[in-house]
Amino acid sequence: MPLSLPTLQELPSVHAALTWLLGDGCENADGDVASARVKGLIQSEDSPHWKVDGDMAVQRAKSALPRLPDDSDQLGNILHGLGEMAARSHARALLPLLVNALKARRGQLRLEKVLDAVVKCDTAIPRQVRVGELALAQWLSRARLEWNTFDAAVVRIQHPNDLIGGARFGLRFAARAILSADPTVIDEWIATHPDHLAIAAIGSAALSMVFPFDDEAMVAPVLESKNVGIKCLGAASIVCPVGLGPVHKKLSHNYHTSRRIAGRGFTRGSHSS
Repeated sequence: MPLSLPTLQELPSVHAALTWLLGDGCENADGDVASARVKGLIQSEDSPHWKVDGDMAVQRAKSALPRLPDDSDQLGNILHGLGEMAARSHARALLPLLVNALKARRGQLRLEKVLDAVVKCDTAIPRQVRVGELALAQWLSRARLEWNTFDAAVVRIQHPNDLIGGARFGLRFAARAILSADPTVIDEWIATHPDHLAIAAIGSAALSMVFPFDDEAMVAPVLESKNVGIKCLGAASIVCPVGLGPVHKKLSHNYHTSRRIAGRGFTRGSHSS
């Protein structure tokens, strides 16, 4: 089933991000887009395949960092919009730039409320739910620390189809930023919203951090997570790197390493030799 991508006009969060990036006083969506088009930041904006000048976006973001708001709703909208823009450009430096900003201001930000705002932006975009998204969300919210969970994590990093994440670029970008800045925010959000479909995009973000297509791996925050599924993704990426052969034989030889990386022992009885 082909992905249905929203147009620029269907993404209010991108307009919030443009307002922040441009800093030129535009107060309406048409003005933001027109200004961004004139400056060359936005390209081909009349179709779902609109594009962004990634280098310009990064440079603009660096200049705009002092204007990054503390207000949770505003910040959530900006992060979501930046994620949609990053997905339509080659702006690899944009994510680490925002991660460092969130870390530096962690004491004055309510990242759990920021994530709420990001999820609100995401759920406002009409899209068709895929079976794989439901499966990933349920796995992350219900996973127990046992061999079967570790097996499943290995399969996911070896067949990373969930990286696409249903084209939920804004949520996945923001989740990566927040997970990198403070994993406990993600852990608590999943625990308090166990049936929310947004967990699939959060899991996709974690998966992309251990097996990235477009950036360097960021495994440490994934290992620091207290969510069993996310932690197992990180542990599996180290103990059973992609492409190294049969899973079960490696698991039996790396049991103690797995325990140390995951922080607790797996339940032996749940794994069949």
